[in-house]
Amino acid sequence: MTRLILREKTKEVVLAKPYSFGPYNKVEESEQWIRLTEGCPNQCPYCAEPSEIKVFGIPPIERNFVKIMDMNLLCKKEALEIIQELGSKRVNGRIVRYELICGIDWRFFSADCLCFKSSKIPMYSSCLGLWNVRSI
Repeated sequence: MTRLILREKTKEVVLAKPYSFGPYNKVEESEQWIRLTEGCPNQCPYCAEPSEIKVFGIPPIERNFVKIMDMNLLCKKEALEIIQELGSKRVNGRIVRYELICGIDWRFFSADCLCFKSSKIPMYSSCLGLWNVRSI
């Protein structure tokens, strides 16, 4: 796991290991790990995520439990389309459960996102909120 070390005076982020960029799709025995997008507009001093937004697309979903590794997925203009497409995926005729590993910045949560519960899109589990960022 990458450790971030903050240098107090410069607020420079020094990574203990290189940060991983680009699309990611790792299929394990019982779960799948994916990265669909990259980038975040917040540029928090403790984060290595680039500011340039990139969308990679959805790889073939092969497991019923998928961990999404995207940073700040909701800040992307394609977020709702991505989430709706993921919700339509089935593996062996069963719904797919998704876990948002990096959390959600609730400032990007909109009325359109609230339709998830009533739209038969599988529920997301383990959603973490971003709570320690100054308001923009």
